[in-house]
Amino acid sequence: MELFSRKSYPPGLSETCFLAEVGTSKVTAWLQWAKVASANVPVGKVPLLVNLDESVLKFNYGQNRGLVIDRRALPPGHKHRKEQVNPAEAKAATTLVGFVCDDHAIQPELPQIIIGNKHKLTIPLMAKLTAAKPKNFHVWREDSSWCNSKIMCRILTLLMTCLAAFKETHQVILVLDCASCHYHSSVLGYATRLGIRLLFVPARLTYLLQPLDSHCFSRLKRKLREKWLSLAIESESGIVSHDVWLSAVFSVVSSTLCGTKWKPAFKANGLLGELFISPRILSEVGWSSHPEIPAGIPSEQQLQSIFPKRAKVSRNSLLSWHFKAQAKGKAKAKPKAHAKAAAAAPMLA
Repeated sequence: MELFSRKSYPPGLSETCFLAEVGTSKVTAWLQWAKVASANVPVGKVPLLVNLDESVLKFNYGQNRGLVIDRRALPPGHKHRKEQVNPAEAKAATTLVGFVCDDHAIQPELPQIIIGNKHKLTIPLMAKLTAAKPKNFHVWREDSSWCNSKIMCRILTLLMTCLAAFKETHQVILVLDCASCHYHSSVLGYATRLGIRLLFVPARLTYLLQPLDSHCFSRLKRKLREKWLSLAIESESGIVSHDVWLSAVFSVVSSTLCGTKWKPAFKANGLLGELFISPRILSEVGWSSHPEIPAGIPSEQQLQSIFPKRAKVSRNSLLSWHFKAQAKGKAKAKPKAHAKAAAAAPMLA
């Protein structure tokens, strides 16, 4: 969930022109970053691409546009019942932190998190939800439902705890958008300590390049809206209680996120190689054919182009895993060089 809209382009610059301008810079830099992150994994491990994204999860999906019934068309003896929605209830929402990955066997192990404030997620409600939520679902009662850097560090801890069984066989590459709390210095450092490689989707292009945005959330939101409306129709009062609704949310989110194979989404968005990029992305970016992405690490300028203009990020912090591996390689090479020099010294004498 980014802090800006897909449509918030600079004045006088259309979506087509914007994509044409960034097609050979932002997207290329991002694909190059993804290529390097997946290719240079430790020996004995395979890359595991995981996408994290936040989405608003409302408590009320009423007051939507739809069929308007004329009172004169109602059967005799029937009255039109107006939908009663409390203004505060209409605005109330939580945050869903969703995870999907390119390995369907591992997908059920990924956490799915709902974050809500203490006014809506009351203690009695939390007690009711404990018995209803699946094992991989987590409900966090916080001061606010907004995500911040501290919450992000907690999310990363939970992610690696859930993936502990795959720590020795998989290298986690976490794909996420350029929300400021995602690239906070504390989050970047903590991810490095946990062994997570972060891969940020270019700003303003999440709708096109991020798997959860391009392939999942619109489908999920449609199912959630349909489920809420069916529960409201079944209720005599037309009101859906919070415990009933959140229990239904567990079921809808679980069936959608855990019941779908997401590898095709990662492939179509170029995360598994440029040869699999979808025709839609090629068309919108302005490429007539699949591009050849360089294998080297992106430059400082390339990485900076991915983030919002005011973002303060450094190449060393974003690619710390690469520079650490490079330093280790040099450290191992030095003793070998000294040994060769020592062996050659008597011969020279």
